[in-house]
Amino acid sequence: QPLDHHCHTCNETLQQSFVWINDTGYERGGPVVLFLGGPSSKFNYQTRLSQFVKYATIFQCTFLLLEHRFYGISLPESESPFSNSNLKYL
Repeated sequence: QPLDHHCHTCNETLQQSFVWINDTGYERGGPVVLFLGGPSSKFNYQTRLSQFVKYATIFQCTFLLLEHRFYGISLPESESPFSNSNLKYL
């Protein structure tokens, strides 16, 4: 995704990590649910995933969990990802 959503001529991107994908209950034509993680790395979600598996089965959906920007490995490619110049993209 674009690093800076407000600059339409900038080409820098941010690789955001998918934490988890569950499609075990998916039925063709079912919905895709995207959960945007809060301020935490993907490793902190492991204890909460069982409820999402239950919902994915009930609603016959594919469930995606996306890591929040600037947490875990979803950082700008920079020697100083937490510099003042990069934090404006948070």
